[in-house]
Amino acid sequence: MRAMLTIILSLFMSISYAGEYFYVSSTKASTVEAFTLGEEGLLTKIQDIKFDYPVGNSVISPDRQYVYLSLGNRKKSFVATLKIQADGTLEKVELAKTPALIHDINIDPSGQYLVGCHLREGSISTYQLEAGIYKGKVVEFIKTAPRAHGAMISKDSKFAYFPHTKPNAVFQYKFNAGKLAPLSPASAAGPANDQKFHEPRYIASHPALEVVYTSNEKGGGISSWAVAKDGTLALKQTFKTISKDATWRNIASDIKLSPNAKLAFVPNRDISNEKSPEGSDCLSVFGIDDNGNITGKVGEYPLGRHPRGLHIDKSGKYIYAVSADSAEIHTFKIDYEKSSLELVRQQKTLKGPTWIISVSK
Repeated sequence: MRAMLTIILSLFMSISYAGEYFYVSSTKASTVEAFTLGEEGLLTKIQDIKFDYPVGNSVISPDRQYVYLSLGNRKKSFVATLKIQADGTLEKVELAKTPALIHDINIDPSGQYLVGCHLREGSISTYQLEAGIYKGKVVEFIKTAPRAHGAMISKDSKFAYFPHTKPNAVFQYKFNAGKLAPLSPASAAGPANDQKFHEPRYIASHPALEVVYTSNEKGGGISSWAVAKDGTLALKQTFKTISKDATWRNIASDIKLSPNAKLAFVPNRDISNEKSPEGSDCLSVFGIDDNGNITGKVGEYPLGRHPRGLHIDKSGKYIYAVSADSAEIHTFKIDYEKSSLELVRQQKTLKGPTWIISVSK
């Protein structure tokens, strides 16, 4: 298993910077910013794509041809399909309605279906693509429970998982051609409420093992879950993302794994005084062993105010964190030998950046 992960990492590291493009959703500016990736992780803007509604989370098609972007408000909601040009710029192709505003959007590995969750409505959904374009075909729209927060299809496209913060659970389904059938049980309970770091928010999969990980919103936490053959999840471990004696109130947001699955990253938001321009917002780093177990926290690094999305470049050398209230991107270089990060750059974005993705062409 260690040899396999080493090969995976070496393949990622062998990809050059040339031809990788980043896309940052800036919600308050209703704009997607496109960047080229340069030396030392430098992002250089090449385009602003303006929309008539606030933009949210996004995902790239497996064939690297399209970006799918959730956007809208409580009254009107859409998915925009954007064509990725050879120079990394985006071209608007289609704008089609959805039943409700999608909070998190993802795509199945076959590239035929989108999957989403709806935070305020407490529901989940799937959508069929037509030749790679979303034209409004809704396959499923299912009421679940309050505050559906994340959405993910399994590596083999057989199962779908939706973390919900309010009921403190991950809803789990069999996935078949966009159709969702609840597993038994229909949801896996999150960490005990008295631990103060529960409420699963976002979810990430181990690239080689049947293990998934969630960030936990309430108090800030990270959990590992075993995936059974029938797709059901079993909670294995939970760690608090900040020191247990910290005096500030924390909410954890996104979660990402390094390409070699040796490190997990979770941003933390200081909500002690949300109107303050300064806080203890930070990025926590956790170690993962060869069996997929979380070994504990190995580092904590300051971030801008109200961090949201994380993304690791295709080489695996850099991790990027966008912070909504301070409108900036933090770029860290990953040292795999020391399991540590080095801040190499802070740069400003348009107002309210919430999500960041990239593609290599």
